[in-house]
Amino acid sequence: MKKGFMVLVAYLIGTVASAQVPFTKAATKEVMKRVADWQIANPNNGAEHDDLDWTHAALYMGMIDWAEIAEQEDGNDTYYKWLLKIGRKNHFQVGKWMYHADFIAVGQPFIDLYKKYKQEKMIMPVMARANWVGSEERRVGKECRSRWSP
Repeated sequence: MKKGFMVLVAYLIGTVASAQVPFTKAATKEVMKRVADWQIANPNNGAEHDDLDWTHAALYMGMIDWAEIAEQEDGNDTYYKWLLKIGRKNHFQVGKWMYHADFIAVGQPFIDLYKKYKQEKMIMPVMARANWVGSEERRVGKECRSRWSP
């Protein structure tokens, strides 16, 4: 009986809470803009996570998606400019661990920027790393042996 009552209470709370929040495209875009602006205004400047650290891959990929929406729907290229600034500052390089996919993932936004701007400097470092890792038949370092073990 208690379990049924708790489910009913949870359902009612959820229904009331969701009825009070407008879930519109405009409201969603406003929240997305606030999040993107906050991320830009509050960069992680600590030594622990530099611009090419794997932890930034998701941020940059999400920012690419938001930049496309902001530019197409609002004519706002602020977010593309921010991504270009990061790319130029780091010469469109990927992360420091040669074989680690998370560090290579930082290059995905640079590929997307290349698709938009058609500047080879945006894609060359990413392609060079991917090609080198893909053709690597030399002795593999301790860094990735455990990741490749069957």
